[in-house]
Amino acid sequence: MTTNNNVPLCVDLDGTLIRSDIMVESFVRAVKIYPWIMLLIPFWLLKGKHNLKYQLAIRSSIDVTRLPYVLDFLEYIKSEKNNGRELLLVTGSQKKYAQMIADHLGIFSEVLSTDDTTNLTGKNKAALLLEKFGKGNFDYAGNEEKDKYIWEVSRKSIVVNASDSTVKIAQQCSAVEKEFSHQKPGIKKVLKAIRLHQWTKNALIMVPLLAAHKLGDMHSIYVALIAFLSFSLCASATYIINDLFDLDADRAHKTKCNRPFASGDLSVLSGLILSFVLMLFSLSLLYFINWQFSIVLFVYIATTLAYSFKLKSVPIIDVIMLAGLYTTRVVAGAIAIDVKISFWLLAFSVFIFLSLAIVKRVSELLNLIAENKHDVKGRGYTIHDIEILKSMGTGSGYLSVLIMALYLNSPMVTQHYSAPDFLWAICPLILFWISRVWLITARRMMNEDPIVFAIKDKVSWLIGGLSLLTVVLASLG
Repeated sequence: MTTNNNVPLCVDLDGTLIRSDIMVESFVRAVKIYPWIMLLIPFWLLKGKHNLKYQLAIRSSIDVTRLPYVLDFLEYIKSEKNNGRELLLVTGSQKKYAQMIADHLGIFSEVLSTDDTTNLTGKNKAALLLEKFGKGNFDYAGNEEKDKYIWEVSRKSIVVNASDSTVKIAQQCSAVEKEFSHQKPGIKKVLKAIRLHQWTKNALIMVPLLAAHKLGDMHSIYVALIAFLSFSLCASATYIINDLFDLDADRAHKTKCNRPFASGDLSVLSGLILSFVLMLFSLSLLYFINWQFSIVLFVYIATTLAYSFKLKSVPIIDVIMLAGLYTTRVVAGAIAIDVKISFWLLAFSVFIFLSLAIVKRVSELLNLIAENKHDVKGRGYTIHDIEILKSMGTGSGYLSVLIMALYLNSPMVTQHYSAPDFLWAICPLILFWISRVWLITARRMMNEDPIVFAIKDKVSWLIGGLSLLTVVLASLG
């Protein structure tokens, strides 16, 4: 009598053992290091998909210990191994990563994978297993429709993370021994991936509208709203690219590991497609705005990509870049409605956003202490930098208050406000808010993103409301 222990279990990798695709992950990592290889990919592909996988593998590095493994399935095959069953990793992934994963897990007796001559998927995989074991002498765990060629020659099938149509195909090909199903990603995961809550940052585009006293100009409001939407879609596209470039660092982080792409809730390929679509919609909206705004948006894209590719790991430059990206939103808003941006507004923006960017880094470093770590993966800081960063961050925040005070004392204020003395209340309000943010950060109560904190913080909303009230009172006299 044939039992499971007598029949080898052949396990697929991409989408089955892990909730990701090694080739796509290696593509993202290789492009991050060597962006120009995107021009070479079509030529590599001409020599076969196995060559593409090889070229990407030798130019990339993946931390296989932190891949999003399908934990319930992994526990199942480990129990099968403990019961004496032979396990083989049989995958279309390049042999470099297949062997690294097998070595990490330590449960596979053999690894069969894509090599320098053969792309081990579909019919090629079926032919190899048929030659090695004979028809009906092995079981196979897979997840996609092209696995039908293997299931047709296997004894039993195990279906993991598969669509309903794939499950039906497996049932038609052989007896389904076990099925591991997982909830499909819904709209909430997509909204989380595009960081919809971060769109609040792009409200900075509306600041010049307020500063130029154009809240009654319907055309300016219309253009500013279009600019806001275009910038938000563009920002979401770059957030996704940043997350894809940061997979290993996110997977090593205690909370960022739950992000859709790091956790495998959304595939890396779907991230690339989603980013492209969002960018396409963003650029299409430029038709309704002046060409100068387009230049600012392209500068933002180029700067963000430079940050994602390399500059995020360079100390000090990274926080200056973040402050610059915030300030770019203010500049974009002014250009969109065709008003001259104030020197005071630019100076205030640079210093307050530099302070908030440093808050983000200090918060990350303080959280490392609780985890007994010394540096942030993918960043250029260690816990020894905390004190100097605190000094720079608080100093920058207080400088923004000084700039506000100098602005309120300038002739520009009396031109626009009938009772400018009311505006002086803004200075202590901002001073209180900046001080409170840094106090909360020092107490390790900041969630590593001061913008997200401000959105959820009732006191921040109160400060904002009171500041707006002072502007109204100063205008009405």
